Amino acid sequence: MIRIAQPSDARNLSVLSIHVWLQTYAKTGIISAYSDYLLQHFTENNFLDAISNSDQEIWIYETNSALQGFLVVKKMSPCPEQESCLTEIDSFYVYSHVARKGIGTALLNQVFKSCGEKGIPQVWLSVHHENNIALNFYTKHNFKNIGSLMFELEGGQHKNNVLFKDLTLSP
Repeated sequence: MIRIAQPSDARNLSVLSIHVWLQTYAKTGIISAYSDYLLQHFTENNFLDAISNSDQEIWIYETNSALQGFLVVKKMSPCPEQESCLTEIDSFYVYSHVARKGIGTALLNQVFKSCGEKGIPQVWLSVHHENNIALNFYTKHNFKNIGSLMFELEGGQHKNNVLFKDLTLSP
């Protein structure tokens, strides 16, 4: 089932975020920089704030009341490479044990539908340039690479590709 997140989901959103982030980026183990970043950014309180923010939507996918994935949409977040695009897919996580079962596609399609109903013509996102699983997923869903930005973590710069999708074009 896909639905908008409620305050009671905040703790599970926090845990799933940390789990997926570590699985994706901590390839050689956990370092202090990762721990500092995760424990500062993926908190229950930060998710409570996001859930109550009218400029954001968090769509969750759950089965039998178990959170399996979520997607955060920021409505007033200008694309650095396409100024007219103001809607960002900020975070998109699927629990690793249920990956490749259509959950990501279902969440993405729900966001596209919601955007269409609201007259939002475009979305953008950024993804680490070496995250081939995500890059292939977004290519399959007709996102186009339009540039890059740098993500800063503990003083280090990490290249992210900026991807863009025009929702007015046929899939």
